[in-house]
Amino acid sequence: MLDVLTSVHCGFSVVGDRGQARCGRAARFRDIPNGMPGLAARLPTVFSEGVAKERIDLTDFVALTATNPARLFGLAPRKGMIAIGADADLVLRDATKRERLTNALMRHGLDNTPYEKV
Repeated sequence: MLDVLTSVHCGFSVVGDRGQARCGRAARFRDIPNGMPGLAARLPTVFSEGVAKERIDLTDFVALTATNPARLFGLAPRKGMIAIGADADLVLRDATKRERLTNALMRHGLDNTPYEKV
């Protein structure tokens, strides 16, 4: 069973002097900067693929993405829950809305996203 849901966000653009393509398309894996952008898509994707498809319930989603990480990193009770004195970091989501994930939508300053086929 999972306690938290997180990722290592270390995205690189493809082009540019620090980009993945700087060593050429045939570069060895160990020679390119690695990491995958996608932090902005994490919560909506977990919600649509987890909660909306009834693979996890809403209570588990909140625990995995908010309550448990806040406790783990010593931020509770100020973060990770709705309570008097806690920060009001809330997300309102239309569970029926469908949207294609594009690089422009990500707002991350990179030139790619794994969710958009080019």
